[in-house]
Amino acid sequence: TVDKVRHGTSAGYDESIHTIGVVDSQIVYKSIPEYKQIKREGIEKGTATYYKLMKKATDRYHATLRKTAKQGGYYVLVEKGGVEGYPTTNVTELCISNL
Repeated sequence: TVDKVRHGTSAGYDESIHTIGVVDSQIVYKSIPEYKQIKREGIEKGTATYYKLMKKATDRYHATLRKTAKQGGYYVLVEKGGVEGYPTTNVTELCISNL
């Protein structure tokens, strides 16, 4: 099964022609500058600054997923632990390098 899709879709997946990338989103987020700023400065959830920075971090996360999928030719990117029974490639480090 394919679950926890982060980019793309599992619909229409064909193992003979498509590839699946697996990403550990927590590790990627910990490398995003805006997220690091939240942690470093102890910015509290619920504040305007927190939501502004999280919006930027989330936008950056989705942009790096798109770039990584395109760069590596991945049909779908799935959260670590979200796919069973299919060959996968861990793309976490590639995502980080694409931030």
